[in-house]
Amino acid sequence: MVVMTNEPEPPIERFPEWARRIDCPVWVSGPDRNIHFINEGAERLLDIAGAESVGRPCHEVIGLRDEEGREFCSRECPLTIDTGKRRPLRPVLLRPRRRVERQILLLALAPITEQGDEAWFVHCAIDATRTCRLRDFLGRVTRCSAEASSPEHGLERLTCREREVLELLSENLNADEIALRLHISRATVRNHIQRVLAKLDAHSILEAVAMYICRGSTNGHP
Repeated sequence: MVVMTNEPEPPIERFPEWARRIDCPVWVSGPDRNIHFINEGAERLLDIAGAESVGRPCHEVIGLRDEEGREFCSRECPLTIDTGKRRPLRPVLLRPRRRVERQILLLALAPITEQGDEAWFVHCAIDATRTCRLRDFLGRVTRCSAEASSPEHGLERLTCREREVLELLSENLNADEIALRLHISRATVRNHIQRVLAKLDAHSILEAVAMYICRGSTNGHP
């Protein structure tokens, strides 16, 4: 349910139709810094009720925090300050107050007006949880990959057959396909995979493959 205030709508040049129709979580704050519009996507993403949000201060309702847990939304809205100083508005990675485990990428579009305190702000957001997890995962893989360069740990410890299995995994073959390719049983393939994970200290096949791709070529392997 899209919710709006019952107050007279601002002129169309200030509050254009695309602000209502854009296909992502959206809310709009007015010159009074209160929420005047919020769509269903924003309600779901932020876990708030639109009917209870309109007419209330944006910073109180949204309550976004940065990755360190510090308050981002406040009466001294960073977006308002940047606009007043003619600074460019950039995407910001934040966490909603009510869902600590979720991260969102806030895309604050250019204000509908360019008159400082009179600006109507269109806030667009996306759920960045998956992206952040991928970033954290890749960071862990990078750290593990650095360890893999040691002769006492990682790829150097794999047998020729284990390396062959890992190479085929990197080509997106599953256990059955690898068994057919190498003319061995599926159970044998699974045993090779388990030994590969143990030797690389990897938590998943995906992590093992990532380590292989990141370090294999630099270590002189295919």
